[in-house]
Amino acid sequence: MKPLVKLKLLVALVLINPSLFANILNTPIAVPDKTSNLRPDYKWATSSYVGYAWSSNTNLRASAPTKFNQPVIGDTNNSNLGNVPFAGFSLSRRFRKIYKIGFSYDVYGAWAYRKYHAQGIAPTPGAGVEVLGVPYSRSFALDHQGALFNVGLKLPDKWSVVIKQMYIKPEISGGVGVGISKVKAFQALGYFNTAPYSQITTLGATNTTKKLAWQFTVGLALYPKNSAVSFGLAYRYYDGGKFFSSDLYVLNDGYNNGLPANLGAWTGVLKTQQLKMYINAEF
Repeated sequence: MKPLVKLKLLVALVLINPSLFANILNTPIAVPDKTSNLRPDYKWATSSYVGYAWSSNTNLRASAPTKFNQPVIGDTNNSNLGNVPFAGFSLSRRFRKIYKIGFSYDVYGAWAYRKYHAQGIAPTPGAGVEVLGVPYSRSFALDHQGALFNVGLKLPDKWSVVIKQMYIKPEISGGVGVGISKVKAFQALGYFNTAPYSQITTLGATNTTKKLAWQFTVGLALYPKNSAVSFGLAYRYYDGGKFFSSDLYVLNDGYNNGLPANLGAWTGVLKTQQLKMYINAEF
């Protein structure tokens, strides 16, 4: 049909039925349904979170125990690292409606190990071994970061409980990656408890290690209807992997006279129970 003929036909329809033209002008275009129970179909998500981590026992031990003071039977070096806050962020993409794959990065506050021993077993005094009095204490600080690849379930909306304008549904994820641990301020402090009283220290150098780390998370997420922002609360078990002290020490005693010595590393493991709160933005 020629353009001129089309125009004449449209004019004729308007003249015959003026209300038709008015209806065309008043037709809404792409107005979202605010009462719909369906959320937008987002593919990507980024999350920021903060939390608190409770450490388990470190299973701290020396690779060359005969070179260091050791606790007596019934005592142990197996203490925890205390409790610290942490923060992190993640980026993920959803695949096939039900699962998502992403990356997360966490930074922790400074962990602190300190264990006091009222009694101990000291090595035979001499050059190249730790010479401490009894009682004695051993301590160090641990900085830790974690970078993980994660896989999580993205449950469909029909699995949710809907309360007014809010979806409530479980969140489950697991991940594996690398834990970066830096042992610093390693020292042991021993006391001679006979006159003249004095104290002697063992000082260790700073050391950074990168080891396998993993996590498992389960929580509850709240998704407002027609919103790209959600938030939630989750429990996470995090294993940051093994950490190692330096194997270089300065022994400040009358046998070693402050000279450096290679006595092997102390090793432990970072295991934590965590609670985190997060806010999530989808796009």
